[in-house]
Order: sequence, then structure tokens, then C-alpha cells
Amino acid sequence: MKTTKAVRRATARQAVLERQPVATQPRPIWWLYAIGMAAVYLSAYLVYSPALHGGFVFDDLHLPFVQPAATLWGIKDWIFGPRPLTMITYWANLHMSGLATYPYHLWNVLFHGTAAILLFFAVRRILELARTDEPNRTVLSIFASSVFLLHPIQTEGVAYIAGRSEDLSALFFFAAWCVFLYRRSPAISWLAAAGILSLFVASIASKEHTAVLPAVLLLTDYFFNPGFSWKGARNNWRLYAPILVAGLAGAVIILRYISRDTVSIGFNLQEFTWYQYLFTQFRVFFAYIGLFLFPYWQTIDYDFAVSHNILEHGAILYLAGVLALAGAAFHYRRRFPLASYGFFVFCLILLPTSSFVPLKDVIADRRLYLPIVGLILIALEFLRRWKASTWKLAATLAAVSLVFAVWTYNRSHVWSSAVTLWEDAAEKAPNKQRVQFGVAVAYFQADRCREAADRFARAATIQKPDYMVLMDWGMAYDCNNQHDLAMEKMN
Repeated sequence: MKTTKAVRRATARQAVLERQPVATQPRPIWWLYAIGMAAVYLSAYLVYSPALHGGFVFDDLHLPFVQPAATLWGIKDWIFGPRPLTMITYWANLHMSGLATYPYHLWNVLFHGTAAILLFFAVRRILELARTDEPNRTVLSIFASSVFLLHPIQTEGVAYIAGRSEDLSALFFFAAWCVFLYRRSPAISWLAAAGILSLFVASIASKEHTAVLPAVLLLTDYFFNPGFSWKGARNNWRLYAPILVAGLAGAVIILRYISRDTVSIGFNLQEFTWYQYLFTQFRVFFAYIGLFLFPYWQTIDYDFAVSHNILEHGAILYLAGVLALAGAAFHYRRRFPLASYGFFVFCLILLPTSSFVPLKDVIADRRLYLPIVGLILIALEFLRRWKASTWKLAATLAAVSLVFAVWTYNRSHVWSSAVTLWEDAAEKAPNKQRVQFGVAVAYFQADRCREAADRFARAATIQKPDYMVLMDWGMAYDCNNQHDLAMEKMN
């Protein structure tokens, strides 16, 4: 009898359960990531679309793929030199599409989009380590990726074919950073260390300035593993010991390259000494911050005066400003960990181009391409403290991203041809000879010979013309059927 009642109760319970709706399993979020990645690539394509069919400009014309016999070179001729991984991508472009510029630009956009996606994951993990709660953590990570993707200052690194080294090196830099941040245990394994080391080598083989990656990883260990302590760094000796050996070897190679260069980098430049370059960089530091906040004066060729001594143009005051910011960042590292960490990340990544090793151009937009990450992290510190609803935060950040997208779209139009690029530069730096020379060459290549000759004349009034200016000036006169003037310049 008892057995019969038990059976009836069980049957009744089963009937109740069958009448209840079955709880559906939550969908896997991979499809959200897929939509997000598609949105990244589409956004990058749209904002850079005006420049995708632009021709080769400026340093593009000195890269190997424009050389007459480039298609006959073996791949070893491309990789035995600086930035071999970047050169391999150019080699692939040349053999796949010749000198049609659209694929070269498209690859830049793809590399840039991939770097932005990787940055999303890196920032998301850093926000987690900094104890930022959901859903704001995801919103802020998306914003960080959007700023990196859409900020106008990135245009030179993406729309400029020669800027590919920026995109590609950042891609591997962020990939190594993600492996480091998402390791399974605080003490890194040999496998994870090998992966980071491989990506580190790939980033340096794309552009040398990413040699600062180990310093960024050390800084990350100090701030977040376990927090304001070097204990985590000591436990990660499996990573830092091999990197130290590789770094020393890489430093020797880079120093040998610098010692031989007399044109664009190193202590043999004629334009200024190492200490004059350093004094100037104290001012450039704040110029970069200004370009991040309001990039209105972007140009391919800045007319930025050199500080020949520590007092000229107030260089000593800018040095004091840098030191004051560094002191404040360290002092308030526990109260504002994300901002402090971002400031030192910015300084570390900027160091290879803004130190005492001279580069021919004292300032350039592309040099902010990777260091912008530090400034983004500083902004996130204050955004995560904003007492607003998640929807209000998301809407505000989406509006800011849209402004950047429109701004970058307009800037991409400038990169659509050599003429528009150099006319823009001439408007912002009318008294720089190289800018006037650039406009003149662009006009000459566009068969606007009379305008080219006028620009060469303008360049000659700014600075005594050298061999290149006189030769090209003569060719412009010849193109304009002013043969007597052409012969005068050639002689």
C-alpha cells in the first residue's frame, strides 16, 4: 500500500515538472564577440575608405616594392634588414597585387582592426585587476578599443602605407600582453613564457620601438601581481630571464644599426645633437598629450622648433612638468592605480622615440600610435569613477567615438592623394622648406608644372636650395616649357 502511494506521489511530481517550462541554457557569448569583431573591421574600413585608393606618398616611394627589380628579388633579400616581418608583408603584397595600392592600404586596415580587438581583451583584464565591476568593465573596454581604432591621431599609422610597421608591431605587442595578462597562474609557465617571447620577437621584427614590452610587463606585475610589489615579477623569472638575454642581443643589433645611419636616426645626424633632441622632447611630450585631447593641428610634417639649450623655448619648464606628473603618478598610485599605471605605460612606450637618441623628425603623429594606450588608461580611471548609469555612460562614450570616427574619416580624405596631403601640411607649416618641396613634387607628379615651379621658388626663399631642390626645380621648368630656366637650375 505504501509502495503504491509513493508511486502515485512520484507520478504526480513528474507531471508537475513536465508542465513547467524547461529552463533554456544561456547562449554561448562567442556570437557577441563575432559581431563585435565584425563591427571593428567594418568601422575601420569605413573611416579609412577615403584613403584606400590613395597612391604611394612620402617614404612609400623609398620602400623596396617600388624599386624596378623588386619582383625579381628573393624573399631573403627582403628579410635581411630592419623590420623583416613588415618587409615580408610588403613582399606578399607585391607578389599578390603588384603596385595596386588598394591591397596595401587594406592590409593596414586589417592589421589596425586586429590590434584594436586585442587591445579590448588586454584592457578588459587590466580593468578586472583594477577591480572595476561589470557591466562598466565591458563598456569601458569597448570604449578603449574604439578610441584606439577611431582616434584621428592614428591616421598616419593606418592610411600611410609606410606606417604599417606601427600597425603590425602593435598587433604583436598586444597579443603578447594578452598572453601575459590571461596566464593561468600568477607565476608564469614555461609554455606561456615561450609564447610571449615569440610574440615579442615578432613585434620587434615589425618595428624596433616595441623593445619596451618587457618593461611594460614588469610594470604590470608591480601594479597588479599582487599589487604594488615586485614579488610577482620575481616569480615570473621564467619570462624575464630569457627576455633579458634576448633584449641584450637585440640592443647590440639596434645600436649597430643606429651607429651606421646618418640620415634618419642616431648620433650622426647633422640637424641637432643628442642633448638638443632630448631638450626638445620635453616639449614634444606635452604636444603629444595635446594631440590626443584635440588633434586639430595634425600634419605629416610639423614645423616644431628645436631647443638648442635647456632654456630655449622653455624646455626646462616642460622638464619640470614631466617630473611633476611622474611624481604625482607615483605618489597617488594606490588611490588612482589605473591612471598611474597608464601614465608610466605612456612614458615607457614613448621612450624609444622621445629620449636622447635623435630621430630626424622631432615629432610625428605615428609615434603616438602605440603610446596612446597609456593615455586611454588614464581616461578610463576617471570614467570608471563617474557616478552615472551604465546606459548613460555607454551613450556618452558612443557619442565621443562617433566624433572621432567622423574626424578620422575627414583626415583620411587628406591622405587620399599626395597633393591633398602636402597642401594640408603647407597650410599648417608654411615656413618649412621641406613642406614646400613636398607640395612642389606632388604638383609635378600631377602634371601641374607651373604650380610646381612656383612652389620650388617658394622653397628656395625659405632656405638655400640644395642639389635635390635645384634638380627638381629645373625639371618643373622643363615640364612647363621654360627650358632656359630649366638649364639654369640644372647648371
